[in-house]
Amino acid sequence: MLLPTMKAVAPKFGITLTIADVHDAADIERAIEASAREPNVGLMPLPSASHGASRPDHHAGARHRLPCLYSEAVFPKAAA
Repeated sequence: MLLPTMKAVAPKFGITLTIADVHDAADIERAIEASAREPNVGLMPLPSASHGASRPDHHAGARHRLPCLYSEAVFPKAAA
């Protein structure tokens, strides 16, 4: 539900979206590591039914010192 809206408005803000189709913690880690190699990157994990099970994404974002925008305040606390 959020993704189509994000795709529509991102160009208006000069943002390029890179969407990672991830299925498990290893996929999340690889996607974040790849993003961390690029300049001017931030993370915006979208909520999903399995989001709670993907806690490694919060730690990987913090470990790579990437700015992150989360949908709920509990996620940044989990990465601390």
